[in-house]
Amino acid sequence: MKIFLCFTELHFSYQKQGVYVEQLKRWLQHYRRDQLLVLDSALLFENPADCYAKVLDFLDLPPYEPNSFPVLYQGIYKDTMHPETRERLLQYYRPHNEKLAHLLQNPLQQEPIAHPKRP
Repeated sequence: MKIFLCFTELHFSYQKQGVYVEQLKRWLQHYRRDQLLVLDSALLFENPADCYAKVLDFLDLPPYEPNSFPVLYQGIYKDTMHPETRERLLQYYRPHNEKLAHLLQNPLQQEPIAHPKRP
């Protein structure tokens, strides 16, 4: 059975863009694993200073601590996600996220934060 997807489905699907393991595999075809730094955005929102320090260390730059880490362009949602939608997305992404954690040799936060804590 052949499945034909339209251009929009292939190139602009938010759900498919969230399958990070496939994107990372493509990067790893061109770069060694030690040349890539992958950070969990949930950890970035929870502790931006720690993530920033990891980036500086990865780039072999001297430590530097800015006075603050302002949040720019924070999304504002008037409605919360329907529980059924949330569960469907969790089920969809779970196997992909498990593959990503295996590829990174690092367990990921399995349940995403609904609205990351931001200052």
